Parts: sequence; structure tokens; C-alpha cells
Amino acid sequence: MRTSLSLLLAVSLTAVPASAADRKDIPVKYTWNLADLYPSEAAWTAARDEIKKRIGGLGAYKGHLGDSPQALAKALEDLFGTQLALDRLSVYATSLSDQDLREARPRELKLEAAQVQTDLAAATSFVSPEIIALGQAKVRSFISQEKRLAPYAFFLEDTLRLAPHTRNGPEENIIAEASNVTGSGFNAFSVLSNADVPWPTVKLSTPPATAWPGPLPCARTGTRSSPPSTAH
Repeated sequence: MRTSLSLLLAVSLTAVPASAADRKDIPVKYTWNLADLYPSEAAWTAARDEIKKRIGGLGAYKGHLGDSPQALAKALEDLFGTQLALDRLSVYATSLSDQDLREARPRELKLEAAQVQTDLAAATSFVSPEIIALGQAKVRSFISQEKRLAPYAFFLEDTLRLAPHTRNGPEENIIAEASNVTGSGFNAFSVLSNADVPWPTVKLSTPPATAWPGPLPCARTGTRSSPPSTAH
């Protein structure tokens, strides 16, 4: 394990990004087709609004996860179905934004999708505390009684395993609501460093390279020593 970590560190210190190119200059066969997800922004917006409605209905399961194996299965099917639809929404928005970080509108869609994800996390913040409150014996009994819970067995067991690190419902809700805030710094850095900052070209003993906040290409030539191995 320690050897693997050493190799990963060495690679991360010596790797450099490929030169960025405008999407119009990239052959179509090497680009993704977002129309496979949604044919238009209007279709994406309609899907977003539908997901918001579904999120609004998830609160009906609060306090009822332990009513019966069937009730738990129905709640998890609805929850994971909503998450799957939201994943599709997020992939479209993120991929569209990544095509050109200089464009404002795709970035707006990405932020909208992130907000919907926060809304879902907050609306379902009661789920883990309720499952933990049921206890391992009851949860496993439910799984054995209801075949529809089989696909969620790992999630249920993992939720029970994380009991020492799970807060009560209101506290989990606060954590969920804060998720957008905790990632805002990195999001700002990503846009500035990848789209707005004009990194200069510097001359080295190797071919000219673009300066950026990371290792320079000379690392590939062996002019910079690799970190010592920590393996024993």
C-alpha cells in the first residue's frame, strides 16, 4: 500500500496538463455529444423542474422508514431514482461548462445543478439517522423480508457502519445545506486558473512551456528529482 502511494505521489508531481484547445478546433469524433442526455437547454430545464418537484415529495417518508420493509423499499426507490435523474442533470451541466470555462451561461447551469443537489441532500438528511435508529437487527430483517431491498443492502449496511460519524437529523440538515459554501473556494480557483489567468510562456533548457500553478515540463526530463520512496 505504501509503495502504491509513493508511485501515485511521484506521478502527481511529474504529470503536466495537455495544452488547452478551443472546442471548435477538436475533431468531432473526440468530443462528447450532450444531446444524448438532453436535446436542448429547454429539455434540461424541464428535467430540472421535475426533479425539484420530486425532491419536494421526499419529505413524506420522514418518520416512516421503519413502518415496514415495503415502506423502506419504496422510500429508497424514490430517493435513488431522484438521485439518478439528478446525476444526469449534473453531468450535462458540468460537461457543458467544461467545454469552455469562459462561457457564463453553462457555468450558471452547473451552479443550478449543484444547488438542486444541495436541496436533495437537505431534503433527505433524515434518512441516515432514521436508518441507524432502526438498528442492525431490524434493518437486516427488513432486507430478508423484502426482495426490493436487495439492491440497497450495501447502502443500508454502510449507513449502519457510519453510525459513529452521523449526527441527528437537524445537524445533518445543516451539514447538507452548507455543501455549496464549502466548495465555493475551489470553484472560483478552477475558473480563474483554467480560464481567466493568462499564464505566460517561459524559456527552459527544454522546449518553451506555459507557466501554471504546478510542476513544469522539465520534471519529465529528470532535471527534477523524484520524491524518495517511503516503502519498506
